[in-house]
Amino acid sequence: MNSFQDLIKSAAAFEDNGKFFHALQFYDKASKEDPNNKLLIVKKAALYEKIDRLDSAIKFMDSFIESESYDDDIILFYGQFLIRNFEFEKAVDVLALTSSDEKLASTFLIGLSYFNLKDFGIAKIKFEDFVENNKSSDLLPEAYLYLAKTNIELGKDNEALDNLKNSEKLSGMNWELYLIFAKIYYLKEMYLHAKDSLEKASRLNGDKNLIEELSNMLTQKIEGNVK
Repeated sequence: MNSFQDLIKSAAAFEDNGKFFHALQFYDKASKEDPNNKLLIVKKAALYEKIDRLDSAIKFMDSFIESESYDDDIILFYGQFLIRNFEFEKAVDVLALTSSDEKLASTFLIGLSYFNLKDFGIAKIKFEDFVENNKSSDLLPEAYLYLAKTNIELGKDNEALDNLKNSEKLSGMNWELYLIFAKIYYLKEMYLHAKDSLEKASRLNGDKNLIEELSNMLTQKIEGNVK
């Protein structure tokens, strides 16, 4: 009988060669050897995703969750998987299963889910909880950025500016950060600040269409003021 590691290696080899059905067969065989192996679970779910069998991936992951053999690593993986595939409501339910030790780690992902569900009130609570209690997290710049987006949706432009400044202090190499800066300055009629922020977004190779759209609006306002 092949060992678990041999089965995983064979599955990976078939996957690398584009023989996905054969790879799944070997992952299934490996499941019989060690059904709770985290590497296997992640690889099999990722393969389902690769071949656009989202329903199969969710069914597979749900059956594992129902067996109560999961741990926080699997919950966080599955939560990110669901968010990546626009299953935001289900992501909230899954991420709620994290243990007390990992609740804060899942808070950002839950906030992201609520943001995409356009429930900005709860998203704001989750993002604020995360930035307050995860001062050393690598996700902190992104969390501040999403908190800024959330505050914009809630009409809290001044809070959004503060959030963006905090994000910039931690990581000033994100073109989207400066695009959002520009949008807020534009709304506040601070057009020179908006122009400066757009130039920074452009230097960081930001989305040319989005930058050009706002730049055209900004030019019209500046020229209108000059006249």
